[in-house]
Amino acid sequence: MASRGAPGVSRNASLLEEEVMHVRLSALLRLGALGCVVLLAAAAASFAAGSGPQPLSQPARLDAAIGADAGEDALPPIQHPKTYERTVAWWPFLTGPYYGDTPGWWRRDPDVLKTLVGSFRIGESLPIPPELTASLAGIESGGKQYFLAQLRPSALTQPFKEELRRAGAEIVATLPVNGIVLRLDKAAYEAVSGSPLLQYIAPYHPAYKIDPAVGHIPQATPEKAASPVFDLVIRLFDGEPTAPTAQALRKMGAAVTYESGDANLPYIFATANAVLIPQIARLESVFTIGERGPQFQHGNRGARFLQSHTDSLALTYWKAGIDGDGQVIHVTDSGMSIDAGDKADTKADSLGPGAGTQLGPGTDADGCANPIGPNNTVTDHRKVICYQSANQYGGSGDFNSCDSAGDGGFSHGQLVSGIAAGNATRGRVPPVTDGHPNPTDDGTQSTGGDNTYARDYGGDGFWDDTPDNPTGWFTETDTTFDGVAKGAKLVFVDADTSCGAGISAGDLAAQINDTYTKFGANIHNFSFGSTAAPTGPVYTSGADAIDGAIRNTRVNFVAISAGNDGSSSDPGCGDVAGTLSNEAACKNCVPAGMSFGFNSLNGATSQGPADTVTGRVGLLILAEGVDNACRQDDGATNDQGGPAGCINSESQGTSFASPNLAGAAALIGEYLAGGFYPDGTDQNASNANDQIPLFSSALTKAIMIAGTSAVSSGGDAGIVTPRDGRFNTVTGYGQLYLDYVLPLADDPTTVSGLILDALDDVDNDGVKEGPNSLGIPSPLVGTYQVDFQVLADDEDLRVALAWHDTNTS
Repeated sequence: MASRGAPGVSRNASLLEEEVMHVRLSALLRLGALGCVVLLAAAAASFAAGSGPQPLSQPARLDAAIGADAGEDALPPIQHPKTYERTVAWWPFLTGPYYGDTPGWWRRDPDVLKTLVGSFRIGESLPIPPELTASLAGIESGGKQYFLAQLRPSALTQPFKEELRRAGAEIVATLPVNGIVLRLDKAAYEAVSGSPLLQYIAPYHPAYKIDPAVGHIPQATPEKAASPVFDLVIRLFDGEPTAPTAQALRKMGAAVTYESGDANLPYIFATANAVLIPQIARLESVFTIGERGPQFQHGNRGARFLQSHTDSLALTYWKAGIDGDGQVIHVTDSGMSIDAGDKADTKADSLGPGAGTQLGPGTDADGCANPIGPNNTVTDHRKVICYQSANQYGGSGDFNSCDSAGDGGFSHGQLVSGIAAGNATRGRVPPVTDGHPNPTDDGTQSTGGDNTYARDYGGDGFWDDTPDNPTGWFTETDTTFDGVAKGAKLVFVDADTSCGAGISAGDLAAQINDTYTKFGANIHNFSFGSTAAPTGPVYTSGADAIDGAIRNTRVNFVAISAGNDGSSSDPGCGDVAGTLSNEAACKNCVPAGMSFGFNSLNGATSQGPADTVTGRVGLLILAEGVDNACRQDDGATNDQGGPAGCINSESQGTSFASPNLAGAAALIGEYLAGGFYPDGTDQNASNANDQIPLFSSALTKAIMIAGTSAVSSGGDAGIVTPRDGRFNTVTGYGQLYLDYVLPLADDPTTVSGLILDALDDVDNDGVKEGPNSLGIPSPLVGTYQVDFQVLADDEDLRVALAWHDTNTS
C-alpha cells in the first residue's frame, strides 16, 4: 500500500481491489507555461458517513466581548455607497468606442483576433475611425512601432518566440486568439512580415487602446459625474519609460499625478479633459487608456469555519501548529490600530520599546512610518513590519487608526488586517525568519495546559467577562479575537485620509511588487474596489495592474473582495449579475465572495461575470463574511501608542471574506514551508527535504479551488443545488474548507492524500521552485501524460489546474 500522501493513497488496509485511473493532463501551450496541478481525495470520514455540513438559515451570532459599547453586538448593515452615472457625452466619432464582435468568436477560431474594443476575422476589419488608425509612419521615420500579429496554429508547436527574437522582434503582449503584440523597427518589420509563423500583421491602432468603458464609470458625486475632466489610468507597453509619455501628456494639458517606477509594468495616472483621449491614444508608447473610479470598502470567526467543514471549534491546523508563522501579509486599507490588542507589540507598549505616542512620517528609505520599520526605532515589532502611506504610490493616506469615538469607533482597515493576521490571545509571534517551535505548541499559559487555549503576552491577558466564559480569559474557541493566520506578520499601507469616506490606493501593482521585494510579503489583500460600469466590470480600471504584477513575480498571491452589490435594492428583482468591482475582474487573483457559517451564501455578494462579453466567471471562492477583531478606543484622537486594549468590533461584507482567504493562503504557505507535504507531518526525520518555502501563487489558487464545497443555501435565489453547475457567477467554486485539501497525518478528519506539481521560477532569480511530484516539465510545450493509481474507491478525486494569465482582457 502506498504511504499517506504518496501518489497512491488509501485509508482502508483491507481494500482488495485497486482501481487504476489513467489521467491525461494535456495542454497545448500557446503562449505560456503550464500552471499548477493539485490532485487529491476528499475527506473520507464525512463522505463514508454519508453526512455533510448542515446549512445555517441564519449566521451564528457572536458573543459580546470585553468592553463592548452599548449596542455594539448588533451586526451593522452592509453599507452601499452612493454613486452617480456619468452625464457627459464625450465620444466624438460616429463609430466606436466598441466596434462589435465576430459571431462565434468565443469558439476561439484560429483566424479570429479579440481586442479590447472588439473582435474581427482575418481578412476583415473593425469599423474604426480614420482618426484612430495607424500607418507605418513610426518605422518609416526610423523609430520603433507596435504591431498586432497572429500566429499560425502550426507555429504553436515551434519555438516561435526564439525565431521572432532572432528577427529583431519583441513580444510585449498577447491577445486571444493566438495574438501577439510586437515591438519592431523597420528591419524587424520587414523580417517578420513575411514570416511563415504569422498569418496576420498590422499596426496596433490607437482605437485598440481606448477602453469602451471610459466615461461610464460611476462617480462619487454629481459634480464629478457631470465633469468632462476624467481621472485616467494610462498603461504603457512593457519596457516603455514613463517620463517621455508623462512629458507629452503635460504638453497636451493633462495633469500627471503619478508615474510608476516599474519598467515591466509602467503606468501613469493623469487627470485630463476627455477631448484629449484620442490624442493620448495616438502616443505610440500607450497600450491602454482606462478610467479610475472612486474606490470604496466592501465591509474572527472565519478562522474557525476555514479549518474544518464540520466542526467550527476543531481549529484543526492551529492545533497542528500551523497558524501562519514565517508568512507576511500585505494589506492596503483605511487605518490600522497598532494599539489594539491583536496588533500591539505588548499589552503595555503598543509600538514597542522606546516608541512615541503616535505614528508619523519616518526617516525610513522604504517609507515606513516612525517608529516602526527597518531604519526607524522598532525593527522587531511583534506583528507589524512596516506601516506605510499610499502617498508614495499615487494614492493618499495618513497614519491614523480611524477607531476613535469621533470616527464612530470602527476602522475598516483594522478589522480587515485583524481577520487576516490579528493576534490578541497568542504569545509573542516569532520573527519571520524563525520556524518551530510554534508558540501554539507550548502548553503553558495563564489558565491551563490545553494548547488550544491562548496565552497572554506582556503580562495579564485580555479579560472576557461574559457569562458564558467561566475561565475569564479570551480563548481561541471563545469570541475568536485571532485572525486566520495569527502567527503571520503584517505590512500595512494606509490609503485613507478621511476615516471611511473612501480609499485612494494608487498603484496596486507597485504595492504588490514593493511589499514583496522589500519586506517579503507575498500575500496581498485588497478589500475595496470601484463600482462596475452598467455594462459590467472594467478590466483596465485596476484589474490589469494586479494581473501584471502577479504574472511578473509569480510568488505573489492576491485576495480581493468581490463587492456587496449582488442583491438588487428593488424588491422582487433578485440577483444582479455583472456587479463585481472593477478591480475584482482580475484573472490571476482570487476574488472573494461571502459565506454565512457552513454551506450558505450571503446574497449581497457581487456577482460575475467578470467580462460580460466573454462570460468569464470572475467570482472564485466564498469565505466567511461576518467577522470580528479587536479595536482600541482612542477617545477623541486616533493615536497609536500607549497600552493596548481590545474592544469587540465586527461587521459583514466581502471586505471581510477576502482577508479570510489571505489568512488561508498564509496557512497554506506555512504548511508547505514547514514540510507537511507530502506526508502530512513535520515530525519525520527527513522533514528538511520536504520543506517548500517558495512556490507559485497559482498553486495556492489551485489548492484553494480543490478545497471548496458547493454551497446549497442562501442568497436571493434561495437554494443553490449548485446553481448553474459546479463553477458559476454567483458562488464561484463554493466555500473553502482547508481540511478538504491539506492532509494531516495525525488527524483522520482531514483529506487522505495530496499531489502537487508547480515547478516554476516564481521570484525571477533563475532558479525554479515548487513541488514537481508529477514530473511535469517547466516550461511545457505540447502535451504531457501522467498515470497514477487511485487506491480508495470511497473518496472523491479532485483535480485542479491553475495558471497565470496575461494581463489583457
